[in-house]
Amino acid sequence: MSFSYSNVIVVSLLDLENEGNRASSPRRYWPWVNSFPQYDLRSVSDREVKNRVVILGGGGLLDKKYKSQLDMISSSAKEVYLWGVGINSLGVEFDDEPLQWDIVKNAQLIGLRDSIRNPDVEVWNIGCPSVMHPIFAHPPEPKVNAVAYIHEGYDFDMPKVRQITTNSDIDDALFHIARSRCVFTTSYHGAMWGAWLGKQVVILDPFSSKFYTGLNQEAVGYDMPLSLDMNMKGREWYESVIRSHREFERFIGSKITIEPI
Repeated sequence: MSFSYSNVIVVSLLDLENEGNRASSPRRYWPWVNSFPQYDLRSVSDREVKNRVVILGGGGLLDKKYKSQLDMISSSAKEVYLWGVGINSLGVEFDDEPLQWDIVKNAQLIGLRDSIRNPDVEVWNIGCPSVMHPIFAHPPEPKVNAVAYIHEGYDFDMPKVRQITTNSDIDDALFHIARSRCVFTTSYHGAMWGAWLGKQVVILDPFSSKFYTGLNQEAVGYDMPLSLDMNMKGREWYESVIRSHREFERFIGSKITIEPI
């Protein structure tokens, strides 16, 4: 049987302007998931979803701007599995409304990247699927004191600090962060990757609740900019997340029934 013509599809954010979203798809890291066709959440149609098993994730998909698409998937899909999805709400206050949406309540498995609980349904707090990138297991030695990983157009005024933007390829971005001792970033993924690599992380503009619910709670304060000195704590967090993801991958693999169409 060819999985390319199976009943399973992957729905992610195929965002050309944000490598963090593209790097969050579980399809990048597990061959059996990579064998399924992938669609962009913003454009996938009811016809493509209807009666299919949908693996949804990762990235900040539980966002009000995507709710109509998520409602369509919930009503049309045969089954839905959330894999490393996050809640995006502007400001530091966490908005738990998405946890009441049908896409969450009706999902067969809920794997969130945020460190939150839902009293109504069972939630796996598994972090972001990008934890499976091999650089985290064997990071290179740092060569420079500081680098920056920032959104396009952000006014970063430290000319001696080498910077790349969030639309850079994940391999380039992670090597860029790994070779430093400190990373300045406006990116959730940049902060998370820096933490997993054991760096000092300075979040220049923590504009969303995800910086507080999706990052190591003990290391995050509410001062601006946020400063995380992760070192061994960040590496321990990485080990915890990768264990959670491996366990979740085994469990979801045992739950999904792959059928030809």
